[in-house]
Amino acid sequence: MRRLFVCAYLANLAVDLGSLAALPDRVAIHFGPRGMPDNWASKETNAALMVGLHTLLFALLSLTPRLIAVVPVGWVNLPHKEYWLRKDRRPDTLARIAAHFWTLGAALFGFMLWVGVLVVLANRSQPVCLDLPWFLGGLGAFLAYTAWWCVRFYRAFRLPPGEDATVP
Repeated sequence: MRRLFVCAYLANLAVDLGSLAALPDRVAIHFGPRGMPDNWASKETNAALMVGLHTLLFALLSLTPRLIAVVPVGWVNLPHKEYWLRKDRRPDTLARIAAHFWTLGAALFGFMLWVGVLVVLANRSQPVCLDLPWFLGGLGAFLAYTAWWCVRFYRAFRLPPGEDATVP
């Protein structure tokens, strides 16, 4: 799943940088409730903002398991953390957390790629208008996936039958 996460991130960067050649000098960067633009910027500013946002999100999702490894257990919000973050389980737990974050990151970057392409298409149309049904469909799919991911994450860190979270 890590490869898909990295590939989805790189695909977003390709759209961000490719938009420099495909878009006019002034582009819509935000759209109102009817899909009409309500904020504009230069295509260079748009590309820089999107590359920065995508890179920040990539770093956060990639580095979270490493951060969990070095912060006190009390700072970590994980179901049954006393059990899962014990020293004997910590390496396996961090690998599981990383795998879950890669799947979430792949979905997030997939959604952002969807939106990025819709924004490029909107800026190339006359008049400039975001295709709201396609946007809302992608948003709905991403939100449904996120809810499913949260349930899976929580269930992945249930206390195994017969185990006590406080026994070292």
